[in-house]
Amino acid sequence: MKIVIVDDDVKFMDKIETLCRTCLEKNHESISVYRFTDGKALLEDGDLSVNGDLYLLDIEMPRIDGLQLGEKLLSRCSEAKVVYLTSHEKYAYKSIKLGAFYYILKSEYEEELPRVLERILRKKREEERMHTIKDGNKLIRVRVKDIRYVTKDGKYAVFHCREKEASERSTLEEIYQKLPKDKFVFIGKGQIINIDHVMNIQGNKIELTGNVIFKISRVYYPSAMEVLTKYLGRE
Repeated sequence: MKIVIVDDDVKFMDKIETLCRTCLEKNHESISVYRFTDGKALLEDGDLSVNGDLYLLDIEMPRIDGLQLGEKLLSRCSEAKVVYLTSHEKYAYKSIKLGAFYYILKSEYEEELPRVLERILRKKREEERMHTIKDGNKLIRVRVKDIRYVTKDGKYAVFHCREKEASERSTLEEIYQKLPKDKFVFIGKGQIINIDHVMNIQGNKIELTGNVIFKISRVYYPSAMEVLTKYLGRE
């Protein structure tokens, strides 16, 4: 995990780096830490300002404050995870409104930061999960999160991914057994969907990313809605 810390208090950065290393190494995750005492210097680094897994930012700093810095980082990469570490509660509402992943008071960092790191690590590992599709004589590796839905076409299961399609001679039941049960659900005899791609549910109609709309069959409706409601209601 690539962690970027920005704080003009070097001693506090030492504490944060030590805690991050301890927590992630305990979870068998390699870690690279990059430190800046000035947000402007981070913005001038074209790689780190867009490719960090986590940005830990102080708020009250010279030249550019943490809220402005976080906003600029998120404008460059909307998926960036920005966590504020500050001594003041007064910025909490604005930071969340600007898209922060979390807000931690410095007086509580020893308790709160490990929890945040573990949440981010779980999400990162989910995003890195892979699935292998046996398409004829080819083996195609795709990220689980990129599989939007799977449909039946005769004796084949067709994987509809973000950027391509691929087919495997297999039943949907066999495919479902190989997919993460926390991410995929049957909505009909011939459709399996990735819950992460659900955009809207209205009655028995469900919309996925890419403006794809399915009807949840009457037989599958109770079990599908139980899974979807539970998932979409999570924090």
